[in-house]
Amino acid sequence: MQDFISVPRTDDKPIVVGFFTPNYKPIADRFVANLARIGISHHIFAVSGHDWKSATLLKPEIIAGARSLYPRAPIVFMDVDCIIRGPVHPLFEMISGTDVALPIRIIQSDKRDLVWSSSRIIVWNPTDGAARLLKRWIELCSERSSMHVKLNDEKLLLRAISQSGGVTFTQIPAQYAAFEITDIGPEAVIVHQTTRPPRPLSLAKRLKHAMIKSLTGKPYAEWKYGIKN
Repeated sequence: MQDFISVPRTDDKPIVVGFFTPNYKPIADRFVANLARIGISHHIFAVSGHDWKSATLLKPEIIAGARSLYPRAPIVFMDVDCIIRGPVHPLFEMISGTDVALPIRIIQSDKRDLVWSSSRIIVWNPTDGAARLLKRWIELCSERSSMHVKLNDEKLLLRAISQSGGVTFTQIPAQYAAFEITDIGPEAVIVHQTTRPPRPLSLAKRLKHAMIKSLTGKPYAEWKYGIKN
């Protein structure tokens, strides 16, 4: 496998960075075609010897590698199963002047509110603060790999944030935050379409989907979310 690279001569413009394992190659192909249509510079790394789940712990190392290759550029890390549906330059304008930009949500439970963040998209500016956070995230992911602790890269990122002082953050607005395509409206510019086998539908949902298709001529996912298979 080879990396997908399309980087301009100007070395201080944002670059989208991601990675793919062999089984995600078709998804990476789709993502790269999406980036090319929008006209976004990118470097999508090929990763061998890992399944997708274990490879996610390599995210901070991949970002660090990209920062070494493009030391003056903001690195916009994105999962390859993201979809970009419009111009992203407003996002790039919003994230200047901070170390790191990431999506944040407050999830309400019965007893308390929980802070949720995601590593589907994170912007890393070429700053010392971003470098400190990234270093701690790499350390935690490396420790997790050797200790087999049941923490994923996103939970380890939150731990790294809590342990890294002097880092400035800004929130990526919802329309650019790569929320699941089924959880956000059509105005969202960057969305995420999870690649996994769908759960079996209940009888009631199967009947609802059949009725929608009969009335509209479209499968439910296309009618509701604009997803075409």
